[in-house]
Amino acid sequence: MSYQLVQTSSNDGQEVFDFVSKVVDLAHSGKLSDYEAEKLSAEYSEHGNSPAVYDLSLGEGISRITVLIGTAKQDFSFVSEEFFKFQESNTMTKIKQVYGVVNATEVSVACAILERLLGVFPGKIGTITLDQFVFASVDKYFELTEFVNKITKCDNLRIHGHGENNAFASTELLNQLLILKEITIRESPIDGSLNAQMISAVPSTEFNLLSATPEQIMSYSSKYSVFNLPKFSINDVNQLIRHWLKSNITHISTLILKIENAENENIENFFNGLTLIEGLKQPCCGFGSKCSNAAECSNRKLGHLQCTGIKIIRKSDNSEAIIFYSVHLNEFNFVMLVNHASGMEQERFSAFEAAFKDKLVFYIESGQKKKAMELMSMIQVNEKRLTKKIDEKEKLSVELALMMDKLSKSDYDWEDYIIQRLSENCKRIEQLAYQSFEKRENYGHFELEEEGFEE
Repeated sequence: MSYQLVQTSSNDGQEVFDFVSKVVDLAHSGKLSDYEAEKLSAEYSEHGNSPAVYDLSLGEGISRITVLIGTAKQDFSFVSEEFFKFQESNTMTKIKQVYGVVNATEVSVACAILERLLGVFPGKIGTITLDQFVFASVDKYFELTEFVNKITKCDNLRIHGHGENNAFASTELLNQLLILKEITIRESPIDGSLNAQMISAVPSTEFNLLSATPEQIMSYSSKYSVFNLPKFSINDVNQLIRHWLKSNITHISTLILKIENAENENIENFFNGLTLIEGLKQPCCGFGSKCSNAAECSNRKLGHLQCTGIKIIRKSDNSEAIIFYSVHLNEFNFVMLVNHASGMEQERFSAFEAAFKDKLVFYIESGQKKKAMELMSMIQVNEKRLTKKIDEKEKLSVELALMMDKLSKSDYDWEDYIIQRLSENCKRIEQLAYQSFEKRENYGHFELEEEGFEE
């Protein structure tokens, strides 16, 4: 197999990555014996190095391993050997390490080499990022699931894709992999066969569900959850609230529903089975499930749920939840913020604000936005070059650069998405709950109706 060797320009941690690069070189060429692996591992340990963190990104036609040790990092990318057929020998550049793959897929080679790296340099899998193209190929998906069965866990999983055809594959992957910190799945849908026990234990989750019952939403909910749904009716929302009130679930902190076709009719059904413990004020019928002035009262209820929200208290443990519902806001349609002590709105907002500011400072200081814009400009230039008449050698070079830039650009897109979500949570949701605290308190709170209510 031929490959193009690309070195980083930074000297930080270069001695460590000399070891890492040697393992990748040997593993790629099929010459890494168990003896050599043990020898390199022993030499690495003698230097007292930090445990390694490995990120795996699988994109269209390219797979990449990112190795982080201390503050230093190195990328190793794998693509079809077709891109190097005009190369006479290994070529030194100042960009990254890229390896050609023959008689295999780039997914299988990347997974196999990452497995060897884990054996030589102890560490953990940080983030696995998957593009929809992995699911489009039966071979690549099978190779990925084989690898997942071996590593068993990672900190974060990110999936970006389109179409209901990916639903089973995405769900199967989630049920196989123990994810310790965060799941973020954009656009690619999940079906209803999730392992609720595994999913609810992940601290932060975001899914697109093809459909879901209120019971499923509650069983899938983790400490922080966002569910995107094509449909979830007012009656479903009401059942979800009452399900929580009847439960002994204590791990939920934030539950957000984004509903494609959010319902604004029959808003009175939102309050079915709930009893208002009166406060100083009452709009119209006191949030009753029926009102003689239905049209005007419905608008008042919708406005109150959107801007002020309501407080519900679970009597079994005095946990309280602040609930908002909106038809029009982009940030959410339904929000439930659970406080296990009264009046935690300010504490919650302060914590989210601090987390958002820390992330934003890093995002700005690291110049990620600028780098993303530069990559986008390079992508546009290379896409334009491919529309012109160029020879095969130049075409392959441009296609390789384009493929690598798109994968790198997707990393920045993910970070931008995380920043936007943190901003949304802080400035739109937690701040709203905090600023509407006093007004909401004036209207009392809701509890589950004791007896005589029929679903």
